Amino acid sequence: MNYRFGGTVCRTRLDSGPMGCLFCDRVPDETILETDDLIVYLSLEGHPLVAPRRHIRDVFELDDQTASAILPVAAKLARALKASMDCEGVTISQANGAAAGQEVFHFHLHVVPRWEDDGKGFIRWNRVTEDERHRRADTLRAALSRDADGQR
Repeated sequence: MNYRFGGTVCRTRLDSGPMGCLFCDRVPDETILETDDLIVYLSLEGHPLVAPRRHIRDVFELDDQTASAILPVAAKLARALKASMDCEGVTISQANGAAAGQEVFHFHLHVVPRWEDDGKGFIRWNRVTEDERHRRADTLRAALSRDADGQR
């Protein structure tokens, strides 16, 4: 798979989906990694989100090709988070439908670094500062670049 490591501003917009889709209507400002089908950028809380470029509402609309591209990227991100943030674990989270807590109706996967003393299972969605997001993005990109070069 061909990975591209983003900079501070992603010039490539996600494919346009329905009007009002948060992911389709904005250009991510902290792009971490891109493929032809996926884009990874930091959430406002400072953890990576993996999203298809094409508008896919939820797992029920997710095609097999896109689905098979997502998990290898999530695994790559998990290794990079462990290397760059010295986390003790990673939660990979994804909700489908309002009943499950989906708030943004564009399929996306959260890859959240975790530590023993952070609340055991409950994810706190606290926003981080812009400076902290930039710092995390830079360290995560560096870790991904080392992983791509075979240096773990």
